[in-house]
Amino acid sequence: MEYRNRRTMQKKTAQKEKKDKDLQWAIFKTMEEADSLLGLLLPKEAPEAEVTAVPGFKRPKDEQTVIEELYTLNTQLRIFITQLLTKLETAERQLEVARIRLEVYENAPPKIIDLPPLDISVNESLEASKYEFPAPASKELQPNTGQSED
Repeated sequence: MEYRNRRTMQKKTAQKEKKDKDLQWAIFKTMEEADSLLGLLLPKEAPEAEVTAVPGFKRPKDEQTVIEELYTLNTQLRIFITQLLTKLETAERQLEVARIRLEVYENAPPKIIDLPPLDISVNESLEASKYEFPAPASKELQPNTGQSED
C-alpha cells in the first residue's frame, strides 16, 4: 500500500513539473508578445513634442506617453515574474530536499541518524541557482563549550 502511494505521488510530481514548465513557457511567451506589440507601437525615433504646462488644467496623456508607461510597466512586470519564478523554483527545490531527508529518516534503522542541518543557499537568479550542503563539522573545529571529554 505504501509503495502504491509513493508511486502515485511520484506520478503526480512529474505531472506537476510538466504543468509548471508549460505555465512558465506560456508566461514568457505572453510577455514576449506584449513586448513585441509595444515595440511596434513605440516609434523608433519620434520627434519630441513640446509640452507646455498650463496651471489649473489637466491634459489628457498623448499616445506616446501611454505607450512609454505601458512599456515601463511591462518591464517591471517581467522582473517581478522572474523573481517569483525564482522563488518558486527555490521553494520546490527545498521541498524536494526535505522529502528526500524524510525518506532517509523513514527508511533508516531504528537508531538515530545524524544528518547535517538543512542549509540551502540559492542565488537569486534562475541561471545561478545552486545548492550548497555543508559538511558535518569535525570535533576539532567545534567551539569549546567548557566541558571536558574525559
